[in-house]
Amino acid sequence: MPTHIKTILEAAIRAPSGENVQPWHFTVQGTIIDVHIPAEKGASLYGWGERASYVAVGAALENMRIAAAASGWSAQIDLLPDIHARHAARITLVEGSDGYGDGLFSHIAARVTNRKPYDGKLLTPEDIAALRTASSGGHYGSVRFIESRDAIKKIAEVGSGNERIMLGNRLLHSFFFSHVNWTKAEDDARMTGFYIDTLELPAPARIGFKFISTWSRAQWLNRILRFNRVVAAGNAQLYGSASLMGIISAPQESPQSALEIGMLVERLWLTATARGLALQPLTGVLYFMLRLRAGETDGFSEDDRRLIAEYESSIRDTFQLTTDDTPYFMFRIGHAPPVSARSSRFPLERVSTYIS
Repeated sequence: MPTHIKTILEAAIRAPSGENVQPWHFTVQGTIIDVHIPAEKGASLYGWGERASYVAVGAALENMRIAAAASGWSAQIDLLPDIHARHAARITLVEGSDGYGDGLFSHIAARVTNRKPYDGKLLTPEDIAALRTASSGGHYGSVRFIESRDAIKKIAEVGSGNERIMLGNRLLHSFFFSHVNWTKAEDDARMTGFYIDTLELPAPARIGFKFISTWSRAQWLNRILRFNRVVAAGNAQLYGSASLMGIISAPQESPQSALEIGMLVERLWLTATARGLALQPLTGVLYFMLRLRAGETDGFSEDDRRLIAEYESSIRDTFQLTTDDTPYFMFRIGHAPPVSARSSRFPLERVSTYIS
């Protein structure tokens, strides 16, 4: 495999994905790179219509375009050339850099989800200007930020609604804990899911987390202590330590919208990384919203559905979204200590095919 192709693909597989499922396969032939979403990678309760996978692949495409420019090439991206074949994109490489993403390539490997407490200090005007510039750099979709403490507190509570619903819903509970790797050895072996250390849990909480990984125990604690609400309240306080919160939305809902939003997500995240800022996605509730908007209510209790409707109302009101706007990515940004660990990734040879 030529060096520049390897550099581009190594950048692609550093993109973020929900539950760290890494929903992509790359087929290289000459100067053409085809990106597919494998069928077995799209099954996520948080990914109605595989939208979470499309967002992740969009982030990978952004990395590829940046890496191509850094390697002396330009990447021409054709989205969804054949959606029925799970064909997310075709990249045609043209010799000669277009200078895309100048300065961001070195931050691809450094980008990471930081779940630690943030210090809540205001961002500098330069930081905010850089984030706004990244958000308006010719990408499809729009980014809205909130900085007031009242608004941040409100959205922090909405973001923690994911944990309230997940810990009280048997299907979602089972799905989440099936993706938790409890040891480094397990994480290295599976190379997908959450390594427990990346969740940044204090020692007592980590013990409790292991205890509630069994549904019968979680159900018992929810019944006698409303445990899922206790966890959500604690996480709302954590999320509220952000300096800024934001949401990225599209004017219409479609697989292509999700891909293009994913590209915008990654450019914003890399810009934050370059500025020394921490970022954590808070997207769970958004995908619950998508599922219910599509009329798919199976798996959600009446109380779940009521909460999701309340969360959607809060999101639309706080970020001033119209009824047509489809939010795909919500996040918090701020200053935080370095992460304690990173989750493992599939090696390039496992997610790529090179045809010489």
